[in-house]
Parts: sequence; C-alpha cells; structure tokens
Amino acid sequence: MADSIVAYLFENVTELLIQETNLLDGVEDQVKSLQSWLKLVKEFLRRTEGHRDHSIVSELVEQIRDAAQEAEDAIDTYVVYSMKQQRRSKIGKFFHRIDHGPELHKVASNISSIKIKIQEIYDNKDRFGIDLNEGNNKEVLTATLHRRRSIVEEENVIGFEKESEDLKKQLIGGDTDVRDVISIIGMGGLGKTTLARKVYNDFYIQDYFKCRAWYYVSNEYRTRDLLLGILRDLMHVSEEILAMSDEDLKEKLTKFLSQRRYLIVLDDVWTIQLWDEMSHCLPKNKNGSKILITSRIHEVASYASSTRPFSINLRNDDESWELFSKKVFRGETCNDRQLEALGRRMTRDCNGLPLAIVVLAGFLATRERSLRSWSRIVENVSWHLTQDPTRCLDILALSYENLPHHLKPCFLYLGVFPEDFEIPVRQLIRLWMAEGFIPQDEKRSLEDLAEDYLEDLIDRSLVQIGKKRTDGGVKSCRIHDLLRDLCIKEAKRERFLEVFAKIDDSSASHSSKSRRLSIQCGTPGYISSKAREFSRTRSFLSLDQDLPQVSSSHWESLCKGFKLIKVLDLGFVVVEKVPDKIKKLVYSRYLRMNAPKLRTIPAVICNLPNIQTLDLRESPINTLPNDIWNLKQLRHLYMSGPVSVPSFSRGRILENLQTLATVGTDDELKEALKNGSFPMLTRLALVNYGERSHKAVKHLHLLKHLKVIKIMKEFKVPFYGHSYAKCSFPPTLTKITLADTRLPSLKDLEELPNLQILKLVGDFTEKKRLHFSKDCFNALQTLHLIRSNVYEFSMEKGSLMSIRHLVINDNSRLGSLAYELGESTTLARVELLRPHSSTMHKQPWPKRNDFQLVVYPPPKQW
Repeated sequence: MADSIVAYLFENVTELLIQETNLLDGVEDQVKSLQSWLKLVKEFLRRTEGHRDHSIVSELVEQIRDAAQEAEDAIDTYVVYSMKQQRRSKIGKFFHRIDHGPELHKVASNISSIKIKIQEIYDNKDRFGIDLNEGNNKEVLTATLHRRRSIVEEENVIGFEKESEDLKKQLIGGDTDVRDVISIIGMGGLGKTTLARKVYNDFYIQDYFKCRAWYYVSNEYRTRDLLLGILRDLMHVSEEILAMSDEDLKEKLTKFLSQRRYLIVLDDVWTIQLWDEMSHCLPKNKNGSKILITSRIHEVASYASSTRPFSINLRNDDESWELFSKKVFRGETCNDRQLEALGRRMTRDCNGLPLAIVVLAGFLATRERSLRSWSRIVENVSWHLTQDPTRCLDILALSYENLPHHLKPCFLYLGVFPEDFEIPVRQLIRLWMAEGFIPQDEKRSLEDLAEDYLEDLIDRSLVQIGKKRTDGGVKSCRIHDLLRDLCIKEAKRERFLEVFAKIDDSSASHSSKSRRLSIQCGTPGYISSKAREFSRTRSFLSLDQDLPQVSSSHWESLCKGFKLIKVLDLGFVVVEKVPDKIKKLVYSRYLRMNAPKLRTIPAVICNLPNIQTLDLRESPINTLPNDIWNLKQLRHLYMSGPVSVPSFSRGRILENLQTLATVGTDDELKEALKNGSFPMLTRLALVNYGERSHKAVKHLHLLKHLKVIKIMKEFKVPFYGHSYAKCSFPPTLTKITLADTRLPSLKDLEELPNLQILKLVGDFTEKKRLHFSKDCFNALQTLHLIRSNVYEFSMEKGSLMSIRHLVINDNSRLGSLAYELGESTTLARVELLRPHSSTMHKQPWPKRNDFQLVVYPPPKQW
C-alpha cells in the first residue's frame, strides 16, 4: 500500500502542476523536484514488492510512506492556504500579505527537507546491500502459502456431493469427442481445490482418464516449471527432458497428449496470459479430453472456458455444522444440545466459508469440549480466526496481494463499513472518487471507471453482489467478514484506515496516524476527546447505528482538527446545527449529513469549492440558496425533496452536475432548464408543484445527456402529438419511472430509441387502457406495472420485441399481458406480486428452460 500512497501523491502532484499551477505559486520548483523523486521511489517500491518480509526493506518502505504523507500534508496545507488567499477581497489580500512570505518559505523548506529525506531513504538500499531481483522472495512466499492452503482446502469438505456429481457429468458427459475446458470459480477458501481434488481422485474418473496431471499455478508461475510439473505427472522426466528448451518441452507435451484422452488440472490460475500460453500445448484431439481450471477470477474462467463457469456456493447452516462437528468431534455425534447450539452459533459467524469453518474447528479440536470453554470463544469468533495468520488470513491475502495497485486502496476502503453491512454501490463510488482513487480519463467519466473497478473486485471474488439494479448493474454489495478483517488489519498496518467499533476499543490510539477514521460507536465522545489529533486525517466517517447527536462543541473540534479533510460522512449522527466554521473545510469533496432541522442548505456549505457529492437526503431541505451556483465541482446533489431551484440568472451553471434529486417542477426549474444550467445532468428526480409543472416538464428534452428520470405524484403532462421531435423526453433516456403521474397515452414514451426500463406505478394513464402498438418500445427490456389503474389491455403483434423482464402487481386484468409476452423468445422472467388466482390458472406458462416465473407470496400462501 505504500506503493499506492506514493502513486497517489505522484498523480496528485502531477495534476496540480498541470491544472492548478496558480495554487503553487512560489513553490512550483520544489514541487517539480519532489515529483521527479517520487517517480524514482515508485519504481523502488515496485521492485521491493516481493521483499517486504525483509526487516530493513520493511523499515525503508515505512519511512517512505511517512515521508510521502508528510509531503502530501505540506503541499495540501499550502494549497488550502492559497485557496483561502485567492477568495479574499483585495483589502483582505492586502492585510494578509504579511503572512504570505513566511508561509511560502515554510512550505518550500518542508518540501525540500522531505525530498532530501526520501533521497537518503532510497540511498540506504545500497548501504544495506538490498538485492532487488524481482520475484524471488515472492515466489518463496507464494509457495509457502500454497502449502498452508493445501492443509485447509484438501479437507474432505461436507456438502460437495451434488457439486462433485455435477462436475463429473461435465467431465465425462456431453460431447465426449470434444476437448473441453471446465472452470471452477469462487473466493479464496471456498473449496475450489477440494472439489477439484475430490473429482480428480474419483475411481471412475481415474479409470476414464488414464492420462492425468495436476499443477498448482500461482500468480508467480514460470512457464518452464509449469511444463515440467505437468510432464512429471505424465511420465518419468529424464535428464534429457530437463535439458530441453521451453519450446521443446511444449512440443514434447503436445506429442505425448495428442493420441490420449487426458485430464489436466490447472489449480489457482490468476491470469488469462497463462491460458494463451498453455492452450496450444493441450491438443484438441477429439478423444474426449478435458482441462479443469480453478480460479478466483471470473474473467480468467470465462476466457478459458466456452461453457459457463462452475460456481461454488457458501455452505448453508447444516452443512457448516456437519463440517465443523466432523473435525471437532472426529466423526462422533455431539449429544450435548447446549454445546451444539454454541457450535452452530460459531459456525454461523463463519458465514458459510469452509476455510473459516475448518480453521475454527481445528482451533477448538485441541481444547476442552465444554460449555465453559466454548462460551469464552463464541463472542469473538473473528478474533480467534485471525490470530493464526498461517491458517486463514494469509490464504485470503493472496487475492489482495495479487491485485493491481490501483485496486488495492479501493479494496481496503471496504473496511470502512460495519460488519454485515449492505454497501450502497453509488455511495461507495462517490467515496472512492472523493478519496482520489479514480484517475481522470479523457474518454470516460469517473463514475463509469469506478464502476469498472468494482466489477473487477467482484470478478476477483473479493466482493459479493448484494442486490442488482433493474438494468443488471450492481445496486449493493457485501464483503465476507474474514475479508473485512483482512481489510482492517492491512489498512491499519499501512496507516490507511482505522476502525473503532467499540467504545472501549483498546486499539484506539490518542493520536491516530491513519488517513481515514471509521467511527461505529461513541462518535461524540471520540470527537470531543481533547487528546485526539486529527491533523493527518483525510476522511472521517461516522457509521454509528445509535444515531447520536453532534453538538456545536463537537463541530468546533471537527473544524479545528480536520483542516485537510476530503470526506466527512455524518449520515449516522444527528446534526443540530451547521456552524459557520465549516467553511474552513475547503478541501472537502464529499459531505453527508443528517440534520432534521435544516430547511435550506447553509450558504457556508456553498462556499466549499471542491465539493463533488452533497448528500442531504436525511434533512428536510425545501429550498436551495442562490449560492448553490458557486459549487462548480458539484457532481451529485441528493435531497429528499421536493426542493425549489433558486432563481436563475445568466452565467449560473453547474457544469459538472450529473445527479439532481429531488426538485420541484416550478417556474424556476423551467428557467434553469431553458438556459442550460445543468448541461451534463444524467439522473433527475422530480416532484410536481401543481399547475406550474406543465411548463417545466415541457423542457426536459433540453437535457442532452439525461439517462434516468423519476417523476412522482400526480400531474398531467400535456400531449404534444406523435412527432418525436416535439416530445418532451430526450432520446438519451434509458430508464423512466412514473409514480402516480398521468400521461394521456404512452405515445410520448414508446418511440424513445434507448429506453430499456419503464416503471409505471399507480395511476399513470387517463384512458384506463393500455395499448402497445406494433414496433413500439423496440429497446425496452424491463416493464413494471405496479398498482395499475388499467382496466383494458391490448397489444399488436411486433410490439415489445426486446422484453426480458416483466413485473405485474395486483391486477388480474393484466394477466393476459404476461401470457402473450410469454410466447416471446426474449422474455426470461415474470414476477407476479399478489396475483389473482385466475391469473395463475388461466393457462399454462411457457416451459422454456430459460424462462423463470416468480410468484409472491408463493401459491400455498394464497
């Protein structure tokens, strides 16, 4: 992570030198010199990655991290000073000119001394004779971890009976003449190797595949070792073979396998490059040969295999208990019901991960099997699992260690959230952006790039999908408790993040050097502690479920200590009043508050020039101040609404705003839309303001980048005819939600070329009739009809040709819609929420394998 800290500082300094040279006036030369040294240090850190167990290397890396953070503090302090100076009036600048000289000299001196310190640290590598041959130490470490991993993963894990039978069918079934690739995917510790080994050693498989080989790959594999490893399982490797070149070894392997039916297992594959290199050596001999791959990374599995990857699920409660009791009681039955209750409680804390269950069982197997003994452990299962790193965390850490540098801070940041917390993806992305984890890209938005980062972490089995959005994207995500423990442990060691989850948390230091603080209990007490030192803190997140109050005195401490704060999340505390001193937090990029007495956004918040995300959904805001136009960097503005937009005057533009929720459709909004005040808006939530709504809605088509719109409560949108050019909705829209919002008909919507999701809730049409014309809604994939007022339905052949997902709630008259669409080859899922019994029994549903019918409540509960 020191690599990421230095890399981030390097990028930050580079960006400042390119875009904000005016803020570095007077220290630009020192900053450029520091930039050159940071580039050199980045390479040093990259080359020492496999040597971090070396005590001297570890010490040098820690010194570099501290020096880099000092440099960041010095530069940020001066930038904040320059920003304040620029915002002063001419008279203010005159009176503060006497401060400028000493401040300039102080910062220049600090940066120069830090550069010298970094140079001395770098030079010490030669003085201590540190050999930086890349990869050697890392290979040894990887091999050690593989041995530890084998101890755990090759246990006879319960619950794989069905999986092993299914996998055997794939290996010997289907088109037996084709050489096929089958992949098993899942997070570390899930039992991929166990399942593969179980099938590999099966007598029937051994008889079917006379020619078999198994090789553990790892991320640091060498092609030569891989080839020799496979050949050793297939034949005697003579001195002659050992002397062959890599190309000769490949040819040898290919010739040997060409006429044989073989099974090759490549265990723990990390890169697609390996498959590109090895696939040519494994001939497509039409003998029914198979290649079995295990990987934590979905991309690798999908790339190598033409068939859908074989996924392993977490164990359920009974399977977890069976695995646990088998190891603890050594095959005997547990006759003590109280002891079993404690055991089941502990296995539930393992969240179905076989690795954690086996490690916990191994720990308890050596101890007294009594209520007294187990009662001491039951409240701290995670702590006991992490005490022996050779058994658990180090194995999971392989996934972290093999992450690209740009993903490491994103992964560690997940430790911010409480245990078992369902993490809202949009909030997570906004936080990553505010932290500076997402680099600028000329071709793509920060939001899109951040979503790619998250998908990469999911692909690597480090993050689990919680809920999905209607468009198939990820709405919320989770992280396994042990991976969260890994995040917190590694983040604290790297001074990246500290988490305080208990009031008496013994890990809480009086002077935290961590850049980020996640307070999950006793927030007011933590803030008011006079001994706290916040000068290094860049992010403060209160996730205190008790919803404590933050008083004026707490704000005093916050504003005094957090001068360089970027993220201030107070969404889980109650804010009585927002003080004027918040204006000191000029570096803030993300601000979230729960202020139940707040009716308008304070003007002082509108003077925070770097704010990207302002989240006030928990505050009853009803008006926006005129100063809101000052927030030129604002990208996402969240309010529960409805909020009135301030009066428009020329030149008032929020050129970066992408999300605006939730505003009223009044004359002020109409003027803002007419005059292009939100040129980059992509998401908009509206609530009507009575008769004035008509004029505002008429100008929605002027939002050239709008993708998602939600309009709530009843108002009548005037009909502008069949011509698409006159439609008030822009053609860029991909999702529309209308809640009790009346349209004369669907004509205004059905020809939108990019509309994929349409949610119609409540009273949405005046005619009480729903008609789908031929060739209408050509791009529509998802249709929701909730609490519909429709009494009559009809559709022409050739309509809704792309529909995949249909949701109907409490309306028997729309049942025929589901039936007619069920004949469509594209429809994959129908959800009926509290359907009338006649809807279910009217006629059979489609019998296609790719069709899914979901009924809630289930029929037996009708």
